[in-house]
Amino acid sequence: MERRLKRISGLTTTLIIGMVIGLSGCGSNEDNDDDGASGSSALVTGVSQVNSQLSAVSDTIGSSSGSSSVITPFSALDTVWTTTDGVIALSNSGYETLSDWLGHMFDGTFVNSNNSHVTFEGRLENNLKILCFVGAAGLPVDGTGLPADGTHSITITAAMLSSCNESDASMVGLTVSVVAATLSDTTIYDKSFNFTLPGSESCPYKFLARANSSAVNIAAGEDQNCDGRDHASRAVMRFDLSSRLFRFYYVSHAFSGSGSGFEFYRGYYDETADEAYILGFYGGDTNYTSAGLNNYIGFTVAGKPSGSGTAAVSAKVAGQGSGHLSDGVYNGCVTSSNGTISSSTDTLSCTLTGTSMSSAYTQITTEYDSFTSRSQIYDIGATTDVDFTNNSDMY
Repeated sequence: MERRLKRISGLTTTLIIGMVIGLSGCGSNEDNDDDGASGSSALVTGVSQVNSQLSAVSDTIGSSSGSSSVITPFSALDTVWTTTDGVIALSNSGYETLSDWLGHMFDGTFVNSNNSHVTFEGRLENNLKILCFVGAAGLPVDGTGLPADGTHSITITAAMLSSCNESDASMVGLTVSVVAATLSDTTIYDKSFNFTLPGSESCPYKFLARANSSAVNIAAGEDQNCDGRDHASRAVMRFDLSSRLFRFYYVSHAFSGSGSGFEFYRGYYDETADEAYILGFYGGDTNYTSAGLNNYIGFTVAGKPSGSGTAAVSAKVAGQGSGHLSDGVYNGCVTSSNGTISSSTDTLSCTLTGTSMSSAYTQITTEYDSFTSRSQIYDIGATTDVDFTNNSDMY
């Protein structure tokens, strides 16, 4: 499997650092209507709220330990959950059990051998951290509570790093120009923030944001053409603070060239009901068509982020190689608190009823085929949204 899959924050450490750095520090805007308040409150608070939701969703499956040497193809999840060297490791180094793979995928702190955040939470939080730096820059704000319209030159400081939980001090001192603008359609978002990194790695980035007492809505688009890749990614997060409903969406797609790969995630979390539903896909492709998707793991999970009960898990595995898990769909119930198998049959009737990847895989191929160019993903706008309503239509 191609493990150097596209990153929301860029493809190299330098790119990630340059971008994050450029978005923090002191800024100025000579043409705005502000009340002298800092722009950090709304964005930094909003980012923190969304981060908490993502962290809760990741708690749907805990980590387990142990392994077996039996390789049983195409059967209940319990027969393959701890198979030694069952699947290609999410770390991009060797093989691991399917239990460990999903345990890592549901660990927001996990990084691969390239020190890249490759989990659904990690991908999304990369975007949030970048936007947090914009908020932490102390820019003048307008009535939306977000940085006022205009071009802001901002330089990172140690204080900005601290505000956004970033420890890499080498970022201090870099600058970037950020253009803030009020959207003509403010149904979902209030502002756009566009910028390009300085120097040769000038990948363009776009953000859309709303962060107020009613909702935190954030969208991000990255065009990776600066790295010589026909590749783009998009993230969307919507959190209704009244209903406590949180939805997220992420897609990363290659279209041509030597690189390949496709990632796709949807998530729905009802905080009040303590219910989370996730659809995910992590893999590669051979010919830039959905029919060429290979070397992948697709999964659905339905469970309680509080850690109570069992989570319904369905995993579709393909292309793991000879002597490893055979291609197939594996279903079962996993104890949410510790990630151990609690079912001995092919079932998704757990604390919450799950959805099999046998049927949900159609969502993966449909999403893949809905994009034919890099610009379709990167060019986010005022109407960019998650592409589902709730757990009834996300699979």
